[in-house]
Amino acid sequence: MMDKCKAVRENILDEVKKEIEQLGVEPTLAIIKCNDDYASKVYVNNKIKTCESVGIKVALVELDPNETSFTDLVNVILNCNIKHTSTILQLPLDDKFKNDEHKLLNLIEYDHDIDGLTNVNKLKLADNHSEALIPCTALAVFKIMEHEFGKSDFSGKKVCIVNRSNLIGKPLMNLLLNHNATVTIAHSRTQDDINDFLWNNEYDVVVTGIGKNIIDETTMDRTVIIDCGISRDENGKLLRDVQLGEFSLGNTYYEKVGTVTTACVALNVLQSWKLQNGLI
Repeated sequence: MMDKCKAVRENILDEVKKEIEQLGVEPTLAIIKCNDDYASKVYVNNKIKTCESVGIKVALVELDPNETSFTDLVNVILNCNIKHTSTILQLPLDDKFKNDEHKLLNLIEYDHDIDGLTNVNKLKLADNHSEALIPCTALAVFKIMEHEFGKSDFSGKKVCIVNRSNLIGKPLMNLLLNHNATVTIAHSRTQDDINDFLWNNEYDVVVTGIGKNIIDETTMDRTVIIDCGISRDENGKLLRDVQLGEFSLGNTYYEKVGTVTTACVALNVLQSWKLQNGLI
């Protein structure tokens, strides 16, 4: 299957690299990692590689959870606010900091907050403020839709988001509403079976991010499907949320959204620099 996300990713990175070169700057990104999570290590490496490819300098701060206190982590975040253009506190944090996640995230200055998870950025996005830094996966979906439809005004487009997280569903809902889409959210507590729900409603776009291979493509017809979900079966095989049909149904299918997400990390670093220098 053709990688439809590749063109979106390349367009974003080309624009970011071009603008950084024109500005003559070297933005810096601090990534704070305080966990022993293997997936996080892979994600962090992808972010570093992508950012460095467009002229962004990355400082990785790796902390041993067993030797790091809450105060240590606070001091690291505050120091990054001073030394670097922007900051990512890589999630998930180690379990010992689970109850402190919200507090720690909100120590990041809003204009340094690449993941868009501070209260200030959430409010700015909800208020359709140009200064909002938007969570990267939600921004990636927006960029894919912009690419697919050739515009950022989604008037008349009906979108169903099968996710209600702070990383995808909630920010994407606000972002799409700000651009005139009609948005429905479905989630684990939606009364209908998800496939019945999609079958009974005609959507122009369906965005999934549930991490379960349970959505049947045949419930959709001539729909743009943006699949953000990843899971593995009992044999370790990588699965997406959507079970693709054997025959073409006229749907347009985007997978590998994560590659666009990492490009949006670089885009947000540039936006962060511009915010701090009065260019937004």
